[in-house]
Amino acid sequence: MATVQSDRRKVNTVLKGIFEEKSPEVLLGIARQNNYLTQIVALLMAIIEMGFFLGYGRKYGFFPTEPERWIQRYSEILYLAMSLLSAAVWWYLRKTNERIAECFRCHGAVLGMYYAAFLLDAMVLTMLYRQEGDRGFVLILALVCTFGVALMHPVRMLVASVLTFFISEVFFIVNGIFDFRFAMNILEIIFFLNIIGLVKYYTICGFIDTNEKLKRYSRILERLSYQDELTKIGNRNALRREWESFVGKTISVAMFDVDNFKHYNDTYGHDMGDLVLQQVAEITKELFGEECTFRLGGDEFLIVTPLVDEDMQKYLEMLHERVHEIAAEGKVLGVSVSIGGIKAYITEPEDMIIVTKQADELLYEIKEKGKDSFLYRA
Repeated sequence: MATVQSDRRKVNTVLKGIFEEKSPEVLLGIARQNNYLTQIVALLMAIIEMGFFLGYGRKYGFFPTEPERWIQRYSEILYLAMSLLSAAVWWYLRKTNERIAECFRCHGAVLGMYYAAFLLDAMVLTMLYRQEGDRGFVLILALVCTFGVALMHPVRMLVASVLTFFISEVFFIVNGIFDFRFAMNILEIIFFLNIIGLVKYYTICGFIDTNEKLKRYSRILERLSYQDELTKIGNRNALRREWESFVGKTISVAMFDVDNFKHYNDTYGHDMGDLVLQQVAEITKELFGEECTFRLGGDEFLIVTPLVDEDMQKYLEMLHERVHEIAAEGKVLGVSVSIGGIKAYITEPEDMIIVTKQADELLYEIKEKGKDSFLYRA
């Protein structure tokens, strides 16, 4: 009994996974696959169908009017119509190749229309071939080709299949060529085509979904590796990653920390200490930009910026003054920082180690003189 219930749960999970609304990333991934595959099939069909049209035209004449040539006439019309439609679909998909996200609904409608036209063309041609005594497999071949590009939503695929089947049967009845056994054969083929399409859709959805999750997790891991969790600015790893970009440039490097930071943790608690660090990081980002601001650990921060000389002096003074305004619950906390900065020309990545050390030495020089100040050497 437990096994049966377990199997039912598995089936329900699979069905839910098939028919539930997919994420935009999955739907966009399917649309891209449809686009490339259908371009290939549409181009081939445009060429092949035009070849059949020209071949029939040379053999029987183009659009023969004789009553006994009605099969050839319908065949030529279908060949030409399918060739032109395939060419139009190929052209449309080529034009919208880079804009699938913008015309997503229109893209799905075009593929659904082309899928239905493919089925209708195959069913009618197969019936016409049967009237000539030719038991060709154009229907099966066309359905296999259609299956190669049919990644539509299972419900839309089923609706298109059913509508196309009824349209073809109406055509057969009107022309007096309805065949019950042939109709059942078509239904059987459409049934299995939809089952296979359902499995294919579900499988590819799973593949794309897994791939998107891996990309998302990769971005998260990268952010965790290069971003300080508390202040949301770059960490030591992010600084090392940027070393190469500083080569051949004149930059300013400034190291600073919060004066008496332990006091805020001991007096107000660690939450207040975290708030102070976050506010200091936010002010530094506003002045120098997020890409120039790094937290080295604890209450130590580093600035690497193209600002030099008087500009750097001015911005360091602004940083020094603005941290004095940090407040919590309407109360100014009296935060101050000590800053040591230096101007340098970077010739190789390893120079950053030397320059950072020099900025650190200037920082401690400030601290020995009483803190709450800054020193910049150009």
